[in-house]
Amino acid sequence: MLRCINMLNPPDKGEIYLRGERINTPDTNLNSVRTRIGMVFQHFNLFSHLKAIDNVSIGLRRVKKISKEEAHMKALKSLESVRMAEWAEHYPAQLSGGQQQRVGIARALAMEPDVILFDEPTSALDPELIGEVLQVMLDIAKAGTTMVVVTHELGFAKAVASEMIFLDNGVVIERGTPQHFFVSPKSDRAKKFLKQLEVLYGTHEEIIEFTDKEETM
Repeated sequence: MLRCINMLNPPDKGEIYLRGERINTPDTNLNSVRTRIGMVFQHFNLFSHLKAIDNVSIGLRRVKKISKEEAHMKALKSLESVRMAEWAEHYPAQLSGGQQQRVGIARALAMEPDVILFDEPTSALDPELIGEVLQVMLDIAKAGTTMVVVTHELGFAKAVASEMIFLDNGVVIERGTPQHFFVSPKSDRAKKFLKQLEVLYGTHEEIIEFTDKEETM
C-alpha cells in the first residue's frame, strides 16, 4: 500500500489523492509528487559512504536544488529534531540500528513533506532500540506531521493514531479510531485477531501494557 501511495508501484485501479490532488494520472509529475511524500524504510537504506549529515542533506541538494550551505543547515536542524545532532559527522557503520533509523527519519523530515510513510520502522531493531525510535515518531505526531505507519506495535498505534486500518490480504477489513478497533471491532476477522492476542498476552489492557513495555525496553 505504501509503495502505491508514493507511486513506486502504481496501482492497477483506484485513485490516490494528496491534499485533494489526484496523483495517479498519466500526466502526473512523479518527481514533483515524490518530493512531497517522505519515506522511512524498514532497513534504514542509508548511504554507507556518507556521514549522517550528508545522508540527510543529499536529497535537499539533488532534489530540491538548494545550496550546499543551506542544505547543511536544514539537515542539522532535522537531525536535532530526532536527537542525532551530535552524531552528524558519523558514518552509518558507527551508529546503532536505532540511531540509523532516526537518521532515516531526519532525512524524510528535512524534505518538509506533506506526509511521511513508515514501513514497519522498528521491525529490524533489537528490542532495547525500539523505544528511542517510537519516541521520535511520537514527537513527530505531536508536532502535527501526517504519518502513515505500517506497524505491529499496538501500544504505539493506540497512543498515536487518529485512525487505524486493519488489512488482511490487501483488503481493508476494519477502520476507525483506536478505541473502536480495540474495544468494539465489527468484523469477525479483527475480533479473531484480537482474540489471538488475548490468548498470547492477556486482556486488551494487558496487550497494550505488554507492547508499551516492549517499546521502552
